[in-house]
Amino acid sequence: MSTSADGLQPHLRSLLRIGPHAGAHHVALRTGVSVGVPLITLWAVGRLDWSLYAAFGAFTALYGRSLAGAARTRMQTSAAVTFVASVVLGTAIALAPAAPWVLVGAAALWAAVIALVSERFAWAPPGAIFQVFALGACASAPAVVGDLLPAVLVSAAVAVFALLVGLVPGGPARDSAPPTSFGALLRRREVRLHLLRYFLAAGIAGAIATAIGLGHPYWAALSAVVPLAAADTAGRLLRAGQRLLGTFFGLAIAATILAFHPSGLVAVLVAVALQVCAELLVVRNYGLALVFITPLALVMSGIAHPVDAGALIQDRAIDTLLGVAVGTALTLATHERRVQISGDDPR
Repeated sequence: MSTSADGLQPHLRSLLRIGPHAGAHHVALRTGVSVGVPLITLWAVGRLDWSLYAAFGAFTALYGRSLAGAARTRMQTSAAVTFVASVVLGTAIALAPAAPWVLVGAAALWAAVIALVSERFAWAPPGAIFQVFALGACASAPAVVGDLLPAVLVSAAVAVFALLVGLVPGGPARDSAPPTSFGALLRRREVRLHLLRYFLAAGIAGAIATAIGLGHPYWAALSAVVPLAAADTAGRLLRAGQRLLGTFFGLAIAATILAFHPSGLVAVLVAVALQVCAELLVVRNYGLALVFITPLALVMSGIAHPVDAGALIQDRAIDTLLGVAVGTALTLATHERRVQISGDDPR
């Protein structure tokens, strides 16, 4: 593994490169339907307080974009189980004493567990970002014991709906990677290091953000694990740079949207539009997709519960800076350790 200029140049060029369309409209349409129909239904029955549960169940549709048929269904099913678990676990944490600190430990462990599951099922997209997002968002929202049942039922029902939407053919297809057992993965040193990175990134960033009193500290944990989904050090540094640039351009759009105080059906439709735009771009350029993902996250935060737009934007900016700094530092530190121990051995 190398961090030389020659190794970094292709990744630096990728910072602004726009990849091929590759049937992205199929994925965007499936995701828009999977998110939009449940949220509009909740608005119609007056239960937008359950919107987080529905939104994260709908994230099942994000997986297996380049697969078709049974292969896509298998991948989405494994993701669906983790989303329901993330929503329920996060809602339970919201009820716990000292919930912010419980969340720090839970997010760190959950990031490592989901990273292992991602490796096991060869997820596309890889990593634990969406599940950590679901855990943190639900743990940070107001909750009572009676919310646990809706958390299970709504997230599971919407995940099943997303699976059904995923049965609609469309887009390019490839064969799925052969499965690897959990035991075989854990016997590999690079996998254990990979999981340790996730645990430390989420734990350290979340702990710092909580200790200094930042709002939404799970955003710091989230930003810390984002770079880790890339395959190598240079790719992780690229992803960290895209996270920063995309987030800060996205915050400008978020500020404009939130200035109009969207609520109810309007907020739902805005969220769906942002989700579709993000899916059209996320594989083509992650940083550009974040221009839409960032306002999406902030709009979603306000659908279920009132928010202070100014404080929300400030929290997102500071938490992102902190998380990216932690993720970058950890990437460089573990890269140096691997070079010292194993030299140029890519294993």
